[in-house]
Amino acid sequence: MSEDEIRTDVEETVTEAVTEEAEYETDTMTEEDFESDDDSIFENRFEYTEGLLKELYKGMLKWDKRRKVNSIIIYVLLTANIIMNIIFIALGNHGLITLLILSLILLGIVLGFRFIEPIILSKSVTSSYRKQYGKNMDVFITFSEDYMTMHDISVGTTHQESLPYSRITSIHESENFVVLKMDKRQTMNVYKKGFTKGTLEEFRVFIFDKMKELEQ
Repeated sequence: MSEDEIRTDVEETVTEAVTEEAEYETDTMTEEDFESDDDSIFENRFEYTEGLLKELYKGMLKWDKRRKVNSIIIYVLLTANIIMNIIFIALGNHGLITLLILSLILLGIVLGFRFIEPIILSKSVTSSYRKQYGKNMDVFITFSEDYMTMHDISVGTTHQESLPYSRITSIHESENFVVLKMDKRQTMNVYKKGFTKGTLEEFRVFIFDKMKELEQ
């Protein structure tokens, strides 16, 4: 998955309705408008800081199966090439020393990029959002019996996206997030310390029960 694709994943998750099932509306909102909803079972609010985005990108890159397979193939090919070069050099073919050095440099670049990629992506998204709106993303998520609804309230308006639980394909956890992964690389990111209604422990039970219901 390319840098642009990964960046788009998170931006779509918190700023765009991307499916026909999504219910979308935009209204002028104030802080008072985001009081507890009687229909919601859980409510979660947080701000996407650069550090939190870095953590999310790191997790998304790790959980991407296609990327994982591609990475394994690249590492295996580079490692095999390095081993073969070392064997032939040991047998006296010293002309392969340059190729060995280049292979080691390439492997180092690949490993280095995998390490710094989440940092680059988080800085890029944070900088872009601050430049456009003057602040970080501020989101408010509610979970009712049938829908989970995300509001982007950073700019004085709410971008509301309601999705059924049937959209969830898998659940992942990082240090600070419970990540509900859906199709089309979309996610609903729930901040563990951001519950304003309900608790993290109760939410875990609720969301896993929903997944079990859908599997029946």
